[in-house]
Amino acid sequence: MDKPSSLLSLLEPLLRESLQNLDYQLSSVSWKTWTPDQVVPSEPQITSKPTIYQGMDIRI
Repeated sequence: MDKPSSLLSLLEPLLRESLQNLDYQLSSVSWKTWTPDQVVPSEPQITSKPTIYQGMDIRI
């Protein structure tokens, strides 16, 4: 799929403003084409103790 420039230019200001209202700053927007052969299936891993997550990383 080609980069939808018109859609991105329409939605980027809305995303920037919405994040700014939450005290976040949008630094960039990038478009990557996805193909099914890029996915590497992985086996689920079972651990004896639960994983605890802290913080948040968002890549848009």
